[in-house]
Amino acid sequence: MRSKVADLEFMRLQGPPKDLKPVSSFDDPEGAFSQIAKEIRRVVDARISQQEIRF
Repeated sequence: MRSKVADLEFMRLQGPPKDLKPVSSFDDPEGAFSQIAKEIRRVVDARISQQEIRF
């Protein structure tokens, strides 16, 4: 059984690239992939800063 809290947390995320525009519709696909990578990094950094990292 899936957790309802996990589903809600996931639903808050905005899918990159901005405005969910398909990469294939960009004039510069490399720029789109760069935007996606930057957004993933921003989200990961934010999540890491909210949690204590344990090894």
